[in-house]
Amino acid sequence: MCEYNNYGIFRWNENNLLCDNENNTYTDVYLHTGTIKKGEWENPICIQKTLNKVISNSNHFLHGCEWGTGYNSCYKIFDNLVRNYLDIINIEEQNINCVLYDENVYFYMLDAFAFSNSGHNLSTCLDMVKYILKNNIKNILIFKNYKNTHNFKLIQMLMPLDCNFIELNENSIYKIKNIVIKIPIFFDITKHSDLITNLKNKIIDNYSEIYNDCKNKNIILMKTNRNKNVMLEHTRINCEPFIVMLEEQEFINLIPEEIDIFKLCIYIMYANKIIFSNGSVIYTNKIFINENTKLFGFVYNERIPGCYKGLQNITYLNYSNQNLTDEECSFFYNTITN
Repeated sequence: MCEYNNYGIFRWNENNLLCDNENNTYTDVYLHTGTIKKGEWENPICIQKTLNKVISNSNHFLHGCEWGTGYNSCYKIFDNLVRNYLDIINIEEQNINCVLYDENVYFYMLDAFAFSNSGHNLSTCLDMVKYILKNNIKNILIFKNYKNTHNFKLIQMLMPLDCNFIELNENSIYKIKNIVIKIPIFFDITKHSDLITNLKNKIIDNYSEIYNDCKNKNIILMKTNRNKNVMLEHTRINCEPFIVMLEEQEFINLIPEEIDIFKLCIYIMYANKIIFSNGSVIYTNKIFINENTKLFGFVYNERIPGCYKGLQNITYLNYSNQNLTDEECSFFYNTITN
């Protein structure tokens, strides 16, 4: 396997990585929650202290050496993981104030994308929910403030009422006796069709009438100059004249992080037309799209993004520069409205 100079403390081999075990359960674990910072991936990490091994399941990027140093320079992920690793190795036992050392089994739901990429996070969490339900686990470890996210509000609808969600403080080390750390699985959100159907039915039952005025609309779900929370800037499309022209035709521009999640879901499930671009803005929300909705998806240089997988009834809008010209805006507008 490959090695990188800027995080040489990890050699990405079996000598210092504790990989999957049969039931995903680990004992005597030290958990570092890491830091939450805009523009960086979340960086929690777990170590089995007696063996002095990093548990590979505890962060997606411990499985992802093939992603290379670019992900370190952009998002500081490996530097942060090394820092957290050293914090655990060097801490004195008597200085650990956060202890969950009882006979309960705790489930690890600290995902590397919890606050930074809602699409990856929702897919991973749905996989975790399936495991939690199957194994009747009650004590769930989450980041502090994760309860405020759209994804938590969605997965909570699928969980038993007696689940105990335990918020862990940022940049803290916890000592835990029994913990389940499932391998991170993501990128194929459609694999959870049973949970998705259940979730959609619950949303319709609880919110369809409340947000009845959000049905049968034409909506825009794009990462544009209006969006404040964009992780990958190169996927933003700057096209204000295009948005304004559509709004004049009563299209509704939705910025997911600025709208109630269940209102957003009703908009999407009952939409007549949806215009969208690449990234979490569609990857997260495509599970709610009605098969009869007419879709318009932006593609860069005719390369269809993987997050468009599974979408039907779609017209592709090809562009070559993230700053759309007035001519392109007019052309795309006519394609959509004619």
